[in-house]
Amino acid sequence: MLKDHCEYSSWLVRMIEGDIKDSWMYDLSDEAKDKCLLSIRKNLIDEMVLSHQEDYIEIIKEFNDCLKDALKEMYDRAHRIYQDAIKHQDDGEKIEVTASLYLGKDYPALHPVQEGNRQQLWKALCDGNWNVAYDGGISQLILPQGAYADSFEAFIGMNDSSSNMIEDFNPELTKDLNLTNQFLHLYRHTDFALTDFIFVRDFYSEINVSITKGLQDDE
Repeated sequence: MLKDHCEYSSWLVRMIEGDIKDSWMYDLSDEAKDKCLLSIRKNLIDEMVLSHQEDYIEIIKEFNDCLKDALKEMYDRAHRIYQDAIKHQDDGEKIEVTASLYLGKDYPALHPVQEGNRQQLWKALCDGNWNVAYDGGISQLILPQGAYADSFEAFIGMNDSSSNMIEDFNPELTKDLNLTNQFLHLYRHTDFALTDFIFVRDFYSEINVSITKGLQDDE
């Protein structure tokens, strides 16, 4: 597994992680440098993982299943809150519910690499100012829905299984995983390395209700 793959222990990854932690902890951040550090680290670790991808398929499946459960819980809760809000809606009011799902706040306990100040690194990785594509979380659901269809399956991308593949992986290994859109977002667009998030089993959500009242034209 990851800890046994000598590439991860390379001096370059450890040096980059040290720079990330120091910059984040001591507020020495520079946007261009921070983005570069996160991107290089991700590419190095992902390259290592892809050379041993058969070892990670079961963990990827477990994470994807847990993510799907967390998304369903958020989806159902957001709809309940929205339906309750519109029951008490006054004339002229516009109600919008925004639900966001995040990876857990603590460094994954299941991750095989635990030495060093991993919690500090985790906070840097989860910082939306650093990991820009993660600003707002893994996924957002806005009600009433716009671009998404009403179904949960459409929200997570299960209505088009042909798009739920990781291009860099052996298609025979991932063809039956039914990866969610949100999994693919984490892998393709954020600066989390694959092994940063596939060991996560805890999530949290934030749901905000916005009520605006339309202005009437003066006669």
